[in-house]
Amino acid sequence: MKDSIVAAARRVFLREGYRASIDAIIQESGIARQTLYNHFRDKRALFAAVIEAASFDTMKELRTLQLADDVSLDAALRSYGEAYMQGMLHPDNLAMTRLISESIADYPEAGRIAYEKGSERSIAMLAAYLQAQHSRRLIRCPAPALIAESFYGALVGPARFRYLLGVNVKTSPAQRRRYIDEIVGLYVRGLSTNGNKR
Repeated sequence: MKDSIVAAARRVFLREGYRASIDAIIQESGIARQTLYNHFRDKRALFAAVIEAASFDTMKELRTLQLADDVSLDAALRSYGEAYMQGMLHPDNLAMTRLISESIADYPEAGRIAYEKGSERSIAMLAAYLQAQHSRRLIRCPAPALIAESFYGALVGPARFRYLLGVNVKTSPAQRRRYIDEIVGLYVRGLSTNGNKR
């Protein structure tokens, strides 16, 4: 029941914005008002659940990615980059980002929740991998959290802004792969312990 309420709320919020009424969500989900409040204390709690569900759905590939210590830096960054771009440029993720941005005036905590459920987790995962590689002296990375955040931003920053604004979004999978290859190459060379290219 809880999942179906969240799914209904997500449809309504995406259609009508954060200011959509609880009545609209109740009508969409086909439940009694008390049933909704049995699961969520208010609209903000329901919206937080929608943010988490959307992050889980669109970033599932990145969330389930395993960056084992024995995976080479080149392979790890490429796998991370492909999973990340697939999720962050997903139409549902972009729509939720627009919705969250719109909601912040009424619900300032929405931005923090979205960051914690999405970007923060993803950056921490990459930072942990980089720290392990640095500890094994396989790469030169004294500030893994900073490098992870930098790589995260370099990967999709400009592309994501274009997609959010609807500008030049007709990129092919091959174009994305080439872009990822270029970014990965820069970081592999920069983190190399011997200065050699990959």
